Amino acid sequence: MAQIQLNILGETMQAGVEGLKYAAHKGLAVVIMEPLMGGYLLNNIPAEVNELIQSYPEKRSLVEWCFRWLYNMPETSVILSGTSSLAQLKENLRIFDHAAPNVMSDEDQEFIHKIRDAFESKKSIGCTGCWYCMPCPQGVAIPEIFKLYNSYQLMNDPHDKLMYPGRRRPLARGSHARLLSTFLA
Repeated sequence: MAQIQLNILGETMQAGVEGLKYAAHKGLAVVIMEPLMGGYLLNNIPAEVNELIQSYPEKRSLVEWCFRWLYNMPETSVILSGTSSLAQLKENLRIFDHAAPNVMSDEDQEFIHKIRDAFESKKSIGCTGCWYCMPCPQGVAIPEIFKLYNSYQLMNDPHDKLMYPGRRRPLARGSHARLLSTFLA
C-alpha cells in the first residue's frame, strides 16, 4: 500500500499522477490523502472558478469535481477525506455512492484543466517549494513566505497575513523585509 497526497492542483506535486500510476503498476494499492487540500480548495474559491463551474453543462460542485477527477483514475484505491460537519459527510457519501473509474470525458478533463489554470493564475511567485534556496544566510524562511504570499493572492484569506506577523519575526531584513512588509501591508 502507498499513501500519496493528490488533488486537482497537485497533479505534478510530490508523487503526483505519475507516482500514482507507477505505484499501481507495481501492484500497490494507492490511498489518496488531501483531495481538497485540507479544505484549502474550498475556502474563498476564485470568482473565475465559480464562473467556470456555473457555466459548465454538467452541474457539479467543486467538491464533486475534485473527487471525480481522483476516482476517475483506475489506479486510485481509496480517497481519504476529512469532514467537519454531518452535511459534508452526507455530501461525500452521495458523491462516492456513484464513484467509478473512467467516468470523465475528454471535455471533463479539459474542464478540470481550466479550473486548475484559474487557481494557478492567482499565484504571483513561481516557487515550487524545493527548498534549494535554504538555508538562507539571513534566516528568511523563503519557501514558507512565498507559500503564504501565493496562498494570500489565491484565496485572499486574512489568516495568511497573520501567520507571519512582522513584529515577532527576526527575518525582516534587507530586500526580504520589503517583500515581507508588502505582503503584511
